[in-house]
Amino acid sequence: MENNELTPKQRAQYIWDYYKLHIIGVLVLIALAAWGINNYILHPAPELCCGIAIYGPHISAESVDALENTVTAQITSPDENLTAEVDNFFFTEGQGSEDKLQDRNMLDKFYTYLYALQLDIFIGTKEDTLACVKADFVETADKYIPAEQMEAYEKDGRLLYGKDSDDKEQMPYAVELKNSALLKSMDILQDDTYYICFIPVTGREERAKKAAQLFLGE
Repeated sequence: MENNELTPKQRAQYIWDYYKLHIIGVLVLIALAAWGINNYILHPAPELCCGIAIYGPHISAESVDALENTVTAQITSPDENLTAEVDNFFFTEGQGSEDKLQDRNMLDKFYTYLYALQLDIFIGTKEDTLACVKADFVETADKYIPAEQMEAYEKDGRLLYGKDSDDKEQMPYAVELKNSALLKSMDILQDDTYYICFIPVTGREERAKKAAQLFLGE
């Protein structure tokens, strides 16, 4: 039967039988192009401007989202396609193989975020904060907090001193989050004493400074 003698339905079936791989390939390319245009040109994902690690206690996903939205709104403007990200690295008591596995996975996740430059602020207990200082993760607090504030925190006994591998003497690396209005409003980190310190990431220091003021505000 000649091609021009085929019915429209037969012609469509003929084209599909012989060219379906080509058709599928073209459709896939179109879909990928549409996805790329939408995600990278029309609606690009916000760029990270400040990563915040809450290390130790478990915090609900709802609280993490609320904190993330609040910080983003306060340290960015609506016309900037920027976002602050809050990540909760929580650990169990280490009882049983399942707990130990979860703790190991969570620790691996923390290091992944750290080395991928996704973290600018670390919030944790005194023990965990000093461990970061000793591991050379963080910068001294005076690089992020104004001198007048540092003097006030010194008088109040809120500065946490430690030594990294290069320090010859104890240096102020963290500040106690005492009566933080932000944390109180969300009823998180009220069960212990927590400190805020800073992981240096070039180009994001100013956002980290702004975020720090939110956490330190009383």
